[in-house]
Amino acid sequence: MPTLSIVRTDFKKVLKWAGIILAVLISVFIIYKILILIKNIVFPPPPPQATALFGKLPEINFPASIQKDFTYEIDTLTGDLPILPSLANVYKMEERGPDLLAVDRASTQVAALGFNKSPQQISDYIYKWTNSEPPNQIIVQDIRLDEFNLTSSFLNYESRITETFISETEAKDRSIQFLQLLNMDTQDLDQEKTKVEYQILKNGVINPTTRYLNSNIATVYYFQKARDEVPIVYPQGKNSSMKISLAAGSYLDWILEANYSNQKILEENSTYPLKSAQQAFEDLENKNAFILSHSGENANIKIKEVYLALYSEGKLQKYLTPVIVFEGDNNFIAYVPAVTDEWFDK
Repeated sequence: MPTLSIVRTDFKKVLKWAGIILAVLISVFIIYKILILIKNIVFPPPPPQATALFGKLPEINFPASIQKDFTYEIDTLTGDLPILPSLANVYKMEERGPDLLAVDRASTQVAALGFNKSPQQISDYIYKWTNSEPPNQIIVQDIRLDEFNLTSSFLNYESRITETFISETEAKDRSIQFLQLLNMDTQDLDQEKTKVEYQILKNGVINPTTRYLNSNIATVYYFQKARDEVPIVYPQGKNSSMKISLAAGSYLDWILEANYSNQKILEENSTYPLKSAQQAFEDLENKNAFILSHSGENANIKIKEVYLALYSEGKLQKYLTPVIVFEGDNNFIAYVPAVTDEWFDK
């Protein structure tokens, strides 16, 4: 029968050999990692290639750009331009075909909100409905996608809009209900990004306010969900192409103005090569950019942020394509097409 001292000796031998084996395994692993590192330095793996399955892309449809003789300097946190990805996805957008029942469905939906059920046809796909009840709304809808524009004569009824909002959720709740009543697709909206701006209507003049408790008008902005952690931006910069303005109090059901354009982004996508941040900055300097925002007189812009985004045109488009966003002081915002120039059909 083994004694206690013999057991201890055997256990020490096991520990010794286990330590030796562990040290050998760690050494082999380190040597393997070093060899892989040397291989990648001497024979670097080829960069991923763009698939470009959609061929050449249509040029991005930007609105008119601000025309000023800007000069620029980089003033980011690092003092340098960021290293952006060399490839990014371009997404195909839904394009609905002819639908003989689309007008009837839209007419039924707007009629439930008090609009005349018989629309006026403006073009092949665009129709207009009216509501003669205050605030005399007009809604124009493109039946090819979830897009409409609503206007009203609410200024003529200012005397009725005397109450103020009592909570921050009133405007959000009512506006999303309105979209759902129109059967607009809201699944793609990022509710965490939804933004509300408050205004005061008095003597025919609308002024902004930061307090909902003294506002009688609110404008709710909606934003689509990011794709692969790349945000979606709009021609309106910090705001979006989807907004609804409504009255407070007893007239919370009054939609005063609205613009909504939410074309469905399909899962079908393809990678395309991107410009570097430096190349995009040179485009900006050479006035090959869409400048959508600038305040004040100082035209010497300090660039504070540079990042990749996807650009929604706010109307029917075939593809959702990436842009490089430049943000600077004096409320400066500019977009540069991110896909390299040879992949645009010019």
